[in-house]
Amino acid sequence: MQITLERLLYSLTNLAIKEKLVNYAAAGASFNGINGLTVRDYPLIFLQPNGQHKMEEDFTTYSLNMYFVDRLSSDDSNDVSIYSTAIEVLRNFIRKIKEQSFVVDLDDSIYVENFVDTQGKNDRCAGCVAHINIKVLNDGVCYEE
Repeated sequence: MQITLERLLYSLTNLAIKEKLVNYAAAGASFNGINGLTVRDYPLIFLQPNGQHKMEEDFTTYSLNMYFVDRLSSDDSNDVSIYSTAIEVLRNFIRKIKEQSFVVDLDDSIYVENFVDTQGKNDRCAGCVAHINIKVLNDGVCYEE
């Protein structure tokens, strides 16, 4: 079975929700779409394809932005705590992704950026985003429950 982008995102959101500090996981084309989600139990992981994927005969490398998002306190005093938690949760999640049978390679050196989103209609959030490239077998089998 071909590991399509859709199947990969489905598998990764199912894996993300099993993280100890993650209450919700979703995927979509735009991070701004998170404001339209009807269920937002923070903290959450949001997976976004970044539009640059590499196709080879036996492999496909998918490029994703992986967000860890949590709600800011009313005085923004928990921003550093959110960043610290985000880095650890993303590190653990990336480790679990590497253990999946369909993953051939995932970079060991990954950049993580802090962000604050105070433009949301309902929530003021902060977190980190990791930019990852996941190389998979074209005929591998994704994780399924």
